[in-house]
Amino acid sequence: MKKTKKLIISEYEFPIVVKKEPEGGFVANCTIWNDFYAQGKTLEEAINEISLVASTLY
Repeated sequence: MKKTKKLIISEYEFPIVVKKEPEGGFVANCTIWNDFYAQGKTLEEAINEISLVASTLY
């Protein structure tokens, strides 16, 4: 007998601000939660990283 597992994926919207750092790179953070942030060398990398953080929280 084959066992199945149910995977539920939900979408959330988080307000994110991305700032360019003077020393280089970007920091993305959520304006609602202080500990919800990520950084990257490029804008795209910072956005990808904050998306990864969001996916691990919920």
